[in-house]
Amino acid sequence: MQTHDLSETVTSGDSSQLLAELTKLQQEHVSVAKVEKLFKLITDNVVDLLAIVQPDGTRLWNNHAYLTTLGYKPESLEGTYSLDEVHPDDLPLVQQVFQESLLTGVGRKVEYRMRHRQGHWINLESQARVVTNEDGAVECIVLVAHDITARKKMDEERIKAKKIEVVSSMASGVGHEFKNILENLIAHINAAQSAELSGTSPAAHLDRADQTTRQAQQVVARLLSLGMDEGQINMVSTELEPLLTEVIHSTLARSSTKKQISIPPALEPVIINPTTFAAALKAVINNALESMQNSGILTVSVSRILFDLNSESKPPQLAPGHYLCILIEDEGPGVAPGAIDRVFEPYFSTKTGQAGLGLTSALSVLSRHNGTILIDSKLNDGTKVRLYIPYEKSAVPTQESKPKPHFTGPKKVLFMDDEELVRKFVGTLLKQLGYDVTVAKDGKEVIDLYGQALADGWTYDAVIMDLIIPRGVGGAAAVHTLKKMDPNIVAIASSGYIDQPVMQDPRPFGFTAAIAKPYNRERLSEVLKTSLTSTLN
Repeated sequence: MQTHDLSETVTSGDSSQLLAELTKLQQEHVSVAKVEKLFKLITDNVVDLLAIVQPDGTRLWNNHAYLTTLGYKPESLEGTYSLDEVHPDDLPLVQQVFQESLLTGVGRKVEYRMRHRQGHWINLESQARVVTNEDGAVECIVLVAHDITARKKMDEERIKAKKIEVVSSMASGVGHEFKNILENLIAHINAAQSAELSGTSPAAHLDRADQTTRQAQQVVARLLSLGMDEGQINMVSTELEPLLTEVIHSTLARSSTKKQISIPPALEPVIINPTTFAAALKAVINNALESMQNSGILTVSVSRILFDLNSESKPPQLAPGHYLCILIEDEGPGVAPGAIDRVFEPYFSTKTGQAGLGLTSALSVLSRHNGTILIDSKLNDGTKVRLYIPYEKSAVPTQESKPKPHFTGPKKVLFMDDEELVRKFVGTLLKQLGYDVTVAKDGKEVIDLYGQALADGWTYDAVIMDLIIPRGVGGAAAVHTLKKMDPNIVAIASSGYIDQPVMQDPRPFGFTAAIAKPYNRERLSEVLKTSLTSTLN
């Protein structure tokens, strides 16, 4: 065996040949000095970073690649802690994998950043090999790492290009939607003006114009939901079974599609925002219904699943833990292999005449709930969509219902909205209708005011709350606390996003009734009278 042949072999970067070459040398009874010389030749020319460390993480030896890749002289690293140069954000994961290697004897690949001698960061991918003695005790660990900085940069460029493509597609889709909406709006307004000039009633045209503006509201609502971060979403402990059942029944109310529902009893509560989570469920179910075109069977089932650290089936987006998996299956035509990776793109659709933000916003919602959505589909074989959401291990105790404190005089209404102009306008309307009005700017203030009223021995007859407050506690979150304080509360949901499930049927979400924005005197009076009357029956 010639040493220059070995050099040519190892400079290609295949460090896995190291052990095989050394074993071969031993079998050929080559002298120890010769083996050491060849070992140094191999390790000095291999492009991978090789290190031998003790079980406590102290370095015993490093090869020459540490100098060329990270700028450190191998001898300067000997005796130092092998994780000192790891990026602080990556350190917990690397420490965890290192401990796993010691406990199991098997190392797994891990990506992390390591500090270059000049201060910048190098992306590495590393794997550990555990060496044990005759007694089975860990003697040392061999670490093999290689520089993936160039690969990561290429991945980032591909992601950047993909984002630009998605943003362009979304801008085109939104522009197309609003172009149609504005054309319809202008047409109805012009028709109303013409009707007035001719002496006929413009009411029908104005009603259609109003419906068109509400379509624009829904588009804006979906766009806003994509941009909301976790701090803008109020999460509460929620029973999944009633919410899921209500969304299924309300979504399928006008469809002839058959359904099969399998939900196990006593499901653990989940920490969610009921409004946005219900909207995500509805989007996925609607997508399945559209694919089946009112035929076939829609199957919805829920199961518990535990993903541990090494679960092969665990989606990479999820942390280890307990999850509820909502499986939605349809008998539609399925999705072609080339399109399955694009189903979550804004305004991408495999169905003629269908394009929007449904699945895009659904994935955005699940991600903000520390969950995810996976799609499995084949042409002519239907589609399976799995929604994963973490669940709590213990249920939240409920309080027994207590009689509502009696208060004589004008009905007292607590109205909440984050816009001062809206508070003043609706407050005036309520006073004109004969109510004693208190206003609040967010859900926290509502809870404080309601709690103070209870402490003083009386309570508000009704509370009207805006569902979502961008920078505060909205009604969707506050209602659950209020229900614990007073199970008999009359809570009325208010929102301009009329396509939300809570606005269609508010009772499963803890509300007595719902009123859509913009407000008008007649509708406000009707909702309050109906809500207050129903509590007396």
